[in-house]
Amino acid sequence: MAYRQWRLFLSSSHSIIIPILEPTAYLLIFGQVMVKIVPPVQYGGRPLDYTSFILPGILAIAAWHKGVHAGTPIYVDRMTGELETLFALPIRRWLILASNVGSVVLQTLLYTGTLLLVGSLLGTKLACGPARVLVAMCEVAVFTWFVGMVFCALSSVIVRQEMFNIVINALILPLVFTSSVFYPVEAAPHWLRAIALVNPINMASSALRSMMLQPDMAISAAFRSLALMVLLAAAASVVASHLFYRSVR
Repeated sequence: MAYRQWRLFLSSSHSIIIPILEPTAYLLIFGQVMVKIVPPVQYGGRPLDYTSFILPGILAIAAWHKGVHAGTPIYVDRMTGELETLFALPIRRWLILASNVGSVVLQTLLYTGTLLLVGSLLGTKLACGPARVLVAMCEVAVFTWFVGMVFCALSSVIVRQEMFNIVINALILPLVFTSSVFYPVEAAPHWLRAIALVNPINMASSALRSMMLQPDMAISAAFRSLALMVLLAAAASVVASHLFYRSVR
């Protein structure tokens, strides 16, 4: 299953290039244009240029985009009847989910490295060494797994094509603009802060920003954020596996 997903991924230049275009465009347009308009952002007790501030949030957006589309092969296979063929294979059904989402996680890590390279070329000032970058990559991987399992669960129960497209495409803008990707959530109105508390993109963006831009942050605090993500990812995996088992009787 993972081999099949990688073959599909590598079979077309569009499938490789398009997922990286949007987060790169955010970084280039918002970072390079708004940096001339927005004054330095105070974060962690020090001023940051706007491009450096938004880079961790852009990584969270990229992870969300890839995780969302982890559910697409499940939905397509279910609608075409190919999922029944996969269920007939002598493998555990949860391995189909795990290999599908795992391949998406690896793709996301490749995109994360690309975005970090673009950010360094744009002059972002990350306050982290190799160990913190490694922890940040782990956070990206776990967040992608969480999103991928959530959307695999949804793909296992949604029947109508229109509803599937709405779920895939309609969530991203509200989630992005009610998170801390483009502005400090502390500066937002109280009602928006309340929404941000339950916003998964805000959770990932804040965790990545703390790890990459706060040099005085203890690694133990970062591992607490990572542990919370792991728990959410594990819960999403259990729910997705249950719904996936029931998707074909």
